Amino acid sequence: MDHYKYPQYKKKLENPTIIKHDLNASCGDKVTFYLIIQDDTIADISFEGSGCIISQASSDIIAGHLIKKNIQEVSLLTSSQLVQMMEIVLGPNRLKCALLALHVVQSAVAEYKAA
Repeated sequence: MDHYKYPQYKKKLENPTIIKHDLNASCGDKVTFYLIIQDDTIADISFEGSGCIISQASSDIIAGHLIKKNIQEVSLLTSSQLVQMMEIVLGPNRLKCALLALHVVQSAVAEYKAA
């Protein structure tokens, strides 16, 4: 709940290396991630978004986990690891909400690698 009420990483970064946006059409959750990547490391990361507590809290949690990490670590992060970080039990419908952030960040890193 604290990650939803008092997010540390919910803001727009100036001059990001990459911006990636996606939404969960079934429930309306939206998230945009801003990443500054230097030497294949996430030097800074933030997000903006709207939606349920789960989607917004998971965005803040994943941002906090990935800052200062190598982009290879982003690619290797699994959905079960993110769910463990959430520290709550999620049903199948809520799992989509939690995994939106992971999907967006991993898509951003894949796009960065391809460039």
